[in-house]
Amino acid sequence: LAHKFPIAFIDEFQDTDHIQYSIFKSIYKAEEDTCLIMIGDPKQAIYRFRGADIYTYLAVRKTIPSNNRYSLVNNYRTSKNLLDGINAFFSGKSNPFMAEELEFTSAKFPDTNTNPIVCKKSNEEAPLKLIEFKSSDRSIEYIKNEIANSVAFECIKLLHSELRINDKSLQESDITILVDTHSNAQLVQHTLWKYGLRSIIRNKSSVFNSELANQLYPLLYAISYPKVNGYIKASLLTSFFNVDAV
Repeated sequence: LAHKFPIAFIDEFQDTDHIQYSIFKSIYKAEEDTCLIMIGDPKQAIYRFRGADIYTYLAVRKTIPSNNRYSLVNNYRTSKNLLDGINAFFSGKSNPFMAEELEFTSAKFPDTNTNPIVCKKSNEEAPLKLIEFKSSDRSIEYIKNEIANSVAFECIKLLHSELRINDKSLQESDITILVDTHSNAQLVQHTLWKYGLRSIIRNKSSVFNSELANQLYPLLYAISYPKVNGYIKASLLTSFFNVDAV
């Protein structure tokens, strides 16, 4: 294998476990004129649930001579103001990731990049905001609902602002909301719907198992069988109609 593929790239190496690495190590370690290149960022490790081990990455990095380590400094995927805000946030404390092996290195906004977000307001929107909830005496469900409402209000404010992307008005499809669980995604989506904001949840589940599909079933039955009174009543109770009793 090493002779057939003398140069190997392992992308997203932070999601590699020790068994996978041992295989590549056994293939390339003793072979001359070969090269094993590992590309990864431990701060992006998200696959622990399927066996990925961030400590494999950290242990392997220690074995690599410093002159063989390279870092990407420039960030082309964000705006300068947001990048400055993120750098300030994570640089404010030592050991920001609560792991001594994970250091934070500030990224730079390259001079050759252009900022796609242009706000025509005199008081430009802050690129990074933190919302603090002081409700320690409240239930978890109450706090979750408060967070979902705050997210919805922030979306509404942005959509009604003069913020533009590539000289186009901000649209709902320009906004991404990241959550930690599917249940929280559904909570946020229902809250957005409550305020008339359209949204979709990106996941691998079938669209036929979605909440929208459950709402469509009785509506489609009513359209297909308009003379069946039960189907008509069931469709009227869906979220497509503002009816709470029939």
